[in-house]
Amino acid sequence: MALARILVVDDEYVARLSLLRILQLEGYEVTAVGDGDSALRELARSTFDLMILDLKLAGMSGIDVVTRTIDLYPNLKVIILTAYGSMDTAIQALRYHVNDYLIKPAVPKDILISVERVLRGESSLGSQQVIGNARAGYRVLAMANQPYEQTVFHAANGVVIDCMRRRIAKEETIIHLTPTEAKIMGVLLENNSLVVTHQELVQKAYGYRVGAGEAAKILRPILSRLNSKLEMFPEGGNWIRSIRGSGYLLEIDRAVRGGETPAVKY
Repeated sequence: MALARILVVDDEYVARLSLLRILQLEGYEVTAVGDGDSALRELARSTFDLMILDLKLAGMSGIDVVTRTIDLYPNLKVIILTAYGSMDTAIQALRYHVNDYLIKPAVPKDILISVERVLRGESSLGSQQVIGNARAGYRVLAMANQPYEQTVFHAANGVVIDCMRRRIAKEETIIHLTPTEAKIMGVLLENNSLVVTHQELVQKAYGYRVGAGEAAKILRPILSRLNSKLEMFPEGGNWIRSIRGSGYLLEIDRAVRGGETPAVKY
């Protein structure tokens, strides 16, 4: 039997690579791209059985990709996998006959169950299921994403790290973070002065479990770029240290106001 061919469309590098590995380990033939335009090119070039699609993409949105492909590729099955579930997108998913609608972070087991069902043609969604998934997504995101993505940290050296706005500033010096960098920074701040293992960092920031070696490989270029940005601040290049064979350690003192150290704000 020919292996099912799956197209993964997600602009987050870690999520894209994790999905690629999870599906390849199950024997699927997988292509992964980071934006809607690339997805359309791959669909025009090759035949795919299933597309796993994020909604929030740079440029063309996930829903735009669906609308452009529904008539061109009527046999293509679609699973929405997003951290931005909403009632509107759930209703749109129903309208365009999307086969499943999952909320990040989703554990590999749930993703694989959805893939197997969709490929067997057993997962045509009803309105109650889609809308229920979207509502559940709000609850999951409120609990899972808030601690890291809404962190505002006031450092003793006058630096303000704002993960929600994805920026770090001190007086006139401002650097902007990518969504990935902001998530990683939020996790490290939450564990200030503690070593966060490579696996823990990937899992807490993205909700995916990968092996220690794979996690280290994923994080290395991200932390390298982040440290390069931090060098714009005095001693900034020394805030995050790589602990060989273990993970990363962030050490930065909080601002002291009125004799007390304020808690990290959410």
